[in-house]
Amino acid sequence: MRNDRARFSVVFGLLSLAAIPAALYSTRLKNVDLPQAVGGEAVAGTLLGLIAVLLARSARFKVERTLSRAGESTARLGKWLGLLGLCLGLTAALSLAFFGLLLIAFAKPACGSSSTFPSSSSRRRSAPST
Repeated sequence: MRNDRARFSVVFGLLSLAAIPAALYSTRLKNVDLPQAVGGEAVAGTLLGLIAVLLARSARFKVERTLSRAGESTARLGKWLGLLGLCLGLTAALSLAFFGLLLIAFAKPACGSSSTFPSSSSRRRSAPST
């Protein structure tokens, strides 16, 4: 008796881990830069890892109901691969969010726009009182 859910959990776990090199390779394309690639990896790695964990959970439930225990180690492997892919995807999402916060915090204002701090030329000097 085969446990197809356990096999698919391993496949989805490996796909979630393969999203990282695929994202890094996609930066070699003309119109994809590194933040876009990291965002794609964060989404793909997280979703594929979550699918792998859910498939491994249902495979373990199926293993508990059978006498042959077919697919127990495969389901365990799929769970760990899925958890690793899920953690790496969430880490990529957190790093991208932190990068966005740094861009907002240290962004230079556009030319001609008013900034929050007055420049030295816009300060009015009061005439000395005599």
